[in-house]
This record gives sequence, structure tokens and C-alpha cells, in this order.
Amino acid sequence: EKLIDRLSRNEYSDTKVDCRGLGPELGKAGMLEKFCRAMLLNTRSVKLDLKGCVISDDGCRALATFLLSNRNCNLEWIDLAENSIHRRGAKALFSGVEKCKSLRYLD
Repeated sequence: EKLIDRLSRNEYSDTKVDCRGLGPELGKAGMLEKFCRAMLLNTRSVKLDLKGCVISDDGCRALATFLLSNRNCNLEWIDLAENSIHRRGAKALFSGVEKCKSLRYLD
């Protein structure tokens, strides 16, 4: 919750948002959506590390919505390794990734 608060107030000054320690917390219903809404307000971060954060296909849909609604997306790097993403989630995520022109790395 502290990270989400800092992101939503645009007080997070690091260029990399490291969520690896939040694992199961982000996997809870509604938490990833809340995180994505906070990321919309963050203008500094270009890297998003969600490795091993228990993200499912539903979480991928939330990330896709974030990427699609963020016209000024400045993310260059997203790590989604070691999550529970299957075909449906990957398909949803791809629709958002297409719109984020700054994205150079996706794992």
C-alpha cells in the first residue's frame, strides 16, 4: 500500500518500480488494478519489475488496460517472469503492449 500511495502522488522518484517483494499482495483481487491506476500518475519510472508477483490472466488484463489508457506511457521495460500467465493473459497483455511505443523489453 505504501508503494501505491507514493506512485499515486508521483512521489516515487526511482526509474525502476521493483514489486518483487510484494508478490502475493499484488495477486490479491483488486490490488493490481489499484497499482495500475497509481502507475498512471507516475511520470518518472521507466522500468516495471513484476517478476514472481503471482500475476494471473486477470492481472494481465489489468496491465493491458493500464497500457491502453496511458497515452503518455513511458515504460521501456516490464519483467513478468515467474508469474501464472497463460494464453488468455498473454493475449490481453499484447493488446496493451502494442500501444506502448516506448516499450523495448518484455519478459
